[in-house]
Amino acid sequence: MAENNTEINYWLVGATYDGDEDQTERFLEEGIWENGYKDKYLDKVMSIKKGDRIAIKSAHTQKNNLPFDNRNLFVSVMTIKAIGTVTENMDDGRNVKVDWQPLEPKKWYFYTDRSTIWYVNQDKWAGKALIDFVFNGIPQDIDKFRNDPVWIDKFGDNPNEIIEKRIARLTWNTNGWIKPSGRKGKSKDKSTHEGKYGFGHEEWLFDTEKLIDGYHYGFLEPVRKQFDAYSGSQYDVWLYSIEDIGNKKNRFIVGKIKQLEVLSKDAANEAYKKYKKNGWLAEMEQQVKSSGGDSNVFMEWSGESLLNIRFLAENLIIEEDYIEAPQLANFKGLSRYTFAKYKDSYYCKETVVAIHKDNFSFTSDNHPNHYDVKGTPRRQKYKREAKNVEVVYQHDLISVRLTEHLRTLYGFENVTPEHNAGYGRNSIDVVVRQNGEFTFYEIKTYNSLKSCIREAIGQLMEYSMWPNNLKAKELIIVSPFLGKIEKVSIYMKHIRKTYNIPLFYQTFDLETNILSEKY
Repeated sequence: MAENNTEINYWLVGATYDGDEDQTERFLEEGIWENGYKDKYLDKVMSIKKGDRIAIKSAHTQKNNLPFDNRNLFVSVMTIKAIGTVTENMDDGRNVKVDWQPLEPKKWYFYTDRSTIWYVNQDKWAGKALIDFVFNGIPQDIDKFRNDPVWIDKFGDNPNEIIEKRIARLTWNTNGWIKPSGRKGKSKDKSTHEGKYGFGHEEWLFDTEKLIDGYHYGFLEPVRKQFDAYSGSQYDVWLYSIEDIGNKKNRFIVGKIKQLEVLSKDAANEAYKKYKKNGWLAEMEQQVKSSGGDSNVFMEWSGESLLNIRFLAENLIIEEDYIEAPQLANFKGLSRYTFAKYKDSYYCKETVVAIHKDNFSFTSDNHPNHYDVKGTPRRQKYKREAKNVEVVYQHDLISVRLTEHLRTLYGFENVTPEHNAGYGRNSIDVVVRQNGEFTFYEIKTYNSLKSCIREAIGQLMEYSMWPNNLKAKELIIVSPFLGKIEKVSIYMKHIRKTYNIPLFYQTFDLETNILSEKY
């Protein structure tokens, strides 16, 4: 790698905003780069200084005609169109002057970013390699990226031989491991952390809204017990949890995290500082308190005692329903603190059956003690689905291509992505205007069709009707094609007929850019 100047910052910037035409040619002619947003990225633009290097890029995904075996999978790609040196910052958060140097467009793979403005971190090996490729003309070492732990599972030479499989137990949680769920179902043993304080540090393991450089940071108790032995290593980790209901312990398989990284102590401390700075620790402390846990002890933990692992959000694979472990699964004897090597006899993969039956039936309340003497409702046992992870880049890509498609049908001026909902900071994914009436589109890219529909319905209803309006003539849920949709069609028709709500469902195919018929 070339020796880059650490006094200079390196920026990769976009040239297309909200579906407008590519501004690259104009930027080069006028010797400028302009932030196309009036209320976003202002601080970042203000931090660009004279002498910094800058390049125009566009990010997308590609499946065909790649210079390596992508195994018929989509690959993140970034095209570099021009490079330059900043000559002046106009200090308005939107404009900088640039001495541009046009390039023959060249493609970079894997380590990409779709943001309008991206500060490239020279402290990362991938960042240094990207800077060398963009500004120093050094070819990308594609094999090194393919075999990096982040991408090896999909594109590496021998992924199965390198990533070791483990299994770990999580504290019980009925909020999908998004936030603490209280003492119900947790161990009553006062010698355990959850038994004593009413919460576990794993309760935020799937809260992937908290990201640092694309990674979600979390905690596993089995890793903490022998942290030094695992630090710096990567694993594919199966996750299970135990619901303690007194005379019985129900074991459930929760899902899997691929390429989970165990942090170093320095990395854990840095992540802790960022969590504190972002206000996330204060939020977590309040959630412990709200769930009935002992929030007074929460802030006593720091560093690797609170954050000891990280993973990419797309590497989290969680079950649509909690899945009961089969009777033959012999991980029942594992200690709470064992980060055990995975065995086929644990039956996490092929032999599990989701506990989900379509057999709703009203049951009369035959329990006169449902309320205690003070009139406080007692919580009854229930199971809540673990939340699915929405992959942001796929959502954004569908948004861009769906907008382009709809503009060919209704005209550019009649289709707006990320349209303000009219209250707060809420935005509708896409709004179409036709003959003075509006259609709202909500895009969901969860890996579960039911989750896409369930999450979108509430948002569309709110956007259209809050607090007492009727803004849209049609509400449309859009997702990638996720399998058979016969029941979806029946469900949509049932909603429209029963409640007179103009709700529809469509799929969008990213390979063909085809929007399906309305169901």
